[in-house]
Amino acid sequence: MQQVLDTAYERTSDAERARFAELSGDGPAVHTRPDTKEADRRLAADPHIGAALEWLDQHAYRSPGAARRAVAEQAARVDAQEAYARATRRAWVDQRAVTDALAEYYGRRHGDHGLYAGSCGKQAVTPAS
Repeated sequence: MQQVLDTAYERTSDAERARFAELSGDGPAVHTRPDTKEADRRLAADPHIGAALEWLDQHAYRSPGAARRAVAEQAARVDAQEAYARATRRAWVDQRAVTDALAEYYGRRHGDHGLYAGSCGKQAVTPAS
């Protein structure tokens, strides 16, 4: 059991180790407020993102910069490795699987109506009703 725990501990990130130390009483308290400077720098690098965030502030009647701060804080929390793994898992799901899941959930027919079906070459766009 100790080997399993040691292996699990070795595979954790520095942030997870610091959190473990804090919870076990073996380390200083760690503040988990994300560092938004790097995320804010990346947001500032794209003028289109800046314009979109300003538009959001104006149309949501928020103070200037509120959307940028909110997005920067959220982006700082993103685990790049987990985001990559999630994108990889999503890539395994093709259009056919999505339409089949929707058809199963909603049903293939509703009264006089059925699923839209079409094709582009030999590729089916949605399943036939």
